Amino acid sequence: MGRHKARSNKHRRPAIKSYVEQKCPYCGQKLVFRTADEMGIKEEEGVNFWACSHYPECDAYVRTNKNSRVPRGTVANKELRELRTKAHNVFNRLYTSGYMTKQDAYIWLKSIVGCTGHNAHIGQFSEYYCKLVIKEANKFIRNNPKHFKKVG
Repeated sequence: MGRHKARSNKHRRPAIKSYVEQKCPYCGQKLVFRTADEMGIKEEEGVNFWACSHYPECDAYVRTNKNSRVPRGTVANKELRELRTKAHNVFNRLYTSGYMTKQDAYIWLKSIVGCTGHNAHIGQFSEYYCKLVIKEANKFIRNNPKHFKKVG
């Protein structure tokens, strides 16, 4: 009979504060939970959003984990969301190329942004850290050209 040891609380991610009481970091208005349909955003089923109550005038929002109200990062406006996407894309090349494992890529990321533990999530990065990741990952790729195919 297989026994499964219960995962202890010390290994779980810390609970994210309820977004019900949070304010938009851009305009100070209340954040509200909305479906992708309400937002007019095509998304995979089960993904919803915490958005500024003044959306779309204030375009700040964050996606949730599938079938959950748990945000996948912090609320961001269009510019920050685009920077996070660019940072993810160049960062992902470090391990999708086979040059390093995903775990090694996250160790590299932590060293670049100077964080420890489970804090290296691009979905929580500011513009400054996104730009830093983009710059440093591109530099790493340029310095190791035989391991990375040219993109676009």
